[in-house]
Amino acid sequence: GKTLIKYQGLTVGKVTDVSLDKDLNGVNVKVVMDYRADPFLNENTQFWLVKPKASITGVEGLETLFSGNYIAIQPGDGKSRYNFEAQREAPAITPGSEGIVIELHADKLGSIDVGSSIFYRQIPVGSVVGYRLSGSENVIISAFIQEQYAHLVHTDSHFWNVSGLKIDASLAGVKINTESLASILAGGISFNTGTEIEQAENGDVFTLYADEEQANGGLVFNLHLDQAED
Repeated sequence: GKTLIKYQGLTVGKVTDVSLDKDLNGVNVKVVMDYRADPFLNENTQFWLVKPKASITGVEGLETLFSGNYIAIQPGDGKSRYNFEAQREAPAITPGSEGIVIELHADKLGSIDVGSSIFYRQIPVGSVVGYRLSGSENVIISAFIQEQYAHLVHTDSHFWNVSGLKIDASLAGVKINTESLASILAGGISFNTGTEIEQAENGDVFTLYADEEQANGGLVFNLHLDQAED
């Protein structure tokens, strides 16, 4: 009777009963939906709980501090359905977000986290919206680029990690590189536009390099010799 179901800020339903399932492994939540929401209740529709979540990248669900936790809905396609399994986390992109989502493949996640900024010339133009393992050796990072900056991402753009500080000490002195204070604290990714004219599209895949030098300077490899000669 208290927890609401909301779509883009509008109330479309309400929880009427909560009970344990027969195996005691979960909770069954019964909801009553507004009759106008019936066309949205399909196979690929998703539900998830929205509640306050604080991290170094910001505070999510801040509105719930005043209105209480609520259940969000993302309409999907498919056949009509009335039983769903709630998602543990919000989908990578929720309705109302305009832009493109691309995949970045890396050997390790490092300091990157959900909410880490995507920079272009030190201007934040997007953010990391999710990550997952691919097999046992690769990490796939989902990155969202805002619509007004999506044209900057081309099919041959290069992406690199700008998290933390990079210190280069030599006889010439000490050089410290960082993208921004935010990237030191919460991690970050930067990119260039490349040389191709063709713009990237949703789902395009790129490599995430360890730093700008690797991204723009070629490949890094180990060379093994049988013997060293003068």
